[in-house]
Amino acid sequence: MLRTFAMAGALVICIIGAAYSEDSSIPDLKDPKVISAGRELYLEKHCSHCHGMSGDGGVNLMHRDLSNPNYLFEAIADGRESGSLRMPAWREVLSEAQIWQVTAYVMSINGRTN
Repeated sequence: MLRTFAMAGALVICIIGAAYSEDSSIPDLKDPKVISAGRELYLEKHCSHCHGMSGDGGVNLMHRDLSNPNYLFEAIADGRESGSLRMPAWREVLSEAQIWQVTAYVMSINGRTN
């Protein structure tokens, strides 16, 4: 019985540790250096072609609730489709750190950083 409790406790500690380690890979999305690096990627990868320099382009970011950084990260990483519009997935092009940088930049131009 004691062994079962010990194993269950170890499992809980592992789960909590894994959840914490995932969160620790998210940079400070308000850090000016992270935002600046994201801006460079946004321009380099031609995101502004569809979204505009300040997010107010044809595929407008300004009228969307982009306050959830995890949702935004996944949208950039996996792409999105809406009607005939398709944003490509960037997971195979950008590193996880770079996707977080772009996430920080988009949140900064949208004025809704958390």
